[in-house]
Amino acid sequence: MALFFEALPAYFHLQLVMNDLFSRFVNWLSNSGQDRPTLNKTGGGQDFFSKMMNSISG
Repeated sequence: MALFFEALPAYFHLQLVMNDLFSRFVNWLSNSGQDRPTLNKTGGGQDFFSKMMNSISG
């Protein structure tokens, strides 16, 4: 049982390192691309989902 408690800090350290690496990768990935121009349609989209979202947001 003592080995379990001794291994906990190493496990949490590994989790923190992996989360940090993932965050750095996502940040690098988002900075490497270019933003697309926004789409502005008069009256919004015509499909059901677009109409529903327009009624919620507007």
